[in-house]
Formats: sequence, C-alpha cells, structure tokens
Amino acid sequence: MTPKEADMTNKVFADLHFFITKHAQTRMQQRSFSEADIATIDQCGTVINDWEILLTNKDVERETSPIRNQIKSLQRRADKARVKLCGTRAKNITREMHADIATLRQQIANLERLRNCKIVVEGNRLVTCYNCSKSELKRISRIIN
Repeated sequence: MTPKEADMTNKVFADLHFFITKHAQTRMQQRSFSEADIATIDQCGTVINDWEILLTNKDVERETSPIRNQIKSLQRRADKARVKLCGTRAKNITREMHADIATLRQQIANLERLRNCKIVVEGNRLVTCYNCSKSELKRISRIIN
C-alpha cells in the first residue's frame, strides 16, 4: 500500500465516488459536515478552479427557489383539500401534505446552512471542507466575476 492509499479511508460517496482522506474526515467531524453536505456542495456549488467548489449565495437561491414554489403549491392544495373534503380522509391528506412541506423546509434549511461552504478536491479525493471567511469570499468573488 502506498502512502497516499494509506492516507485515504475506505469511504466512497455513493453519488460522487470521492475518497475521503483522513484529514478530510477529521475536518468533517470538527466542522459538522456530513457526506450528504459534501455531496450537496459538489452537486450545487460553483467551481472556482480545478480543486475548489463553493456553495455561493446565488447557488443557494437557485436551488431553493423551486423548492419554495413547491411548498406554496402544496400549501394551496392542502387548503383546498381541507375545504372540499371532510372527516378523516381530509385529515390524512393534509397530514401527508404537511409532512411533505416539512421535508422541503428541511431541505431549504440544509442549503441555507451550507451557504458559503467550500470543499477542496484533488482528483477523486476530498482534501478538506470549511466555511469561508468574509475576506476569502471577497477574494473568490473577484475570481468568479
């Protein structure tokens, strides 16, 4: 086993096929990042250069906008179902819709929490992940724009 292979854990993302280095695993634990958070940043974030991916404000707004529209639609349907139907059937339908709305709101909260978070990837290895400081965001905005 080479030193680079020894530095990697056996974890591989189902979606992304990233190897997580021991350093990245430690940083993920310290900074409360889950594998799903890393996948979200990778899928929705802006590529800054070959090895950095940042979840910007624009990315979060782009991803949350359709979710917010879906919540509004579900709320309207739940209100109509409550008016049209009565009894346990109406309660069951509105309960299911409200559960869906709660799930969608949790997705929005997760995206909001990951705003301005960055991952550093080298090839197929996750090197580290962290929340960007204001000065770093300013530097990155010059690169992106």
